[in-house]
Amino acid sequence: MKKISILFSLSIALASLTFCKKKEVSYTIEGHVQDNTYNQGMTGASVFVELKSANSSSAFEAFKSVTLDSSGDFTIEIPRGNYTQARFTVEKGGYFETRNTLQFQNLSVEETNKIDLSSTQKSWARIIFINDNGQTNDILSFLKQKGKTGCNECCNSETVVINGAVGDTIVCINDANTEFSFIYSINGGNPMTESLITAPGVTTDKIIHY
Repeated sequence: MKKISILFSLSIALASLTFCKKKEVSYTIEGHVQDNTYNQGMTGASVFVELKSANSSSAFEAFKSVTLDSSGDFTIEIPRGNYTQARFTVEKGGYFETRNTLQFQNLSVEETNKIDLSSTQKSWARIIFINDNGQTNDILSFLKQKGKTGCNECCNSETVVINGAVGDTIVCINDANTEFSFIYSINGGNPMTESLITAPGVTTDKIIHY
């Protein structure tokens, strides 16, 4: 009887462990990353997932990374824990980094959670000003009107003044296949507007003679 009792106790313990394992839950998150340059799902990019716990005031900690499939999709499981936020960062060479954050209070363990991100390929606008007369007292004012904003590499939207230059160049990063435009004037004269479409992955030139 004692042996039967021990076996019975072990069976209950194993059943309890199995039951506990079944009670473990996680968040399923399905994501899609759109390549806005080519209007299709992005391929060849990595998605880095970081988590912030309720015990941390500011820092995110690395969780794992996943690779996009051929359609630009990914799936990730995050175990339920003492987390408040999940941050997703998409990185691909030649593309702008993009990031989005989910709040765990808005996530469900019963249903699949969705997240959408997008990015564009980098391109550059190179404005080449050539002073044909070579007058050292000429003053040229340049002001970006349309173009990429909000990135560390972006040209700001403040007026740039070039004094007495025989030739000068301004280079601004931009979203590929989008318009870059600017206003310029010479010696305080009438402002003139120029624009160009920046091609993916390369520098597109605009030459201004004055």
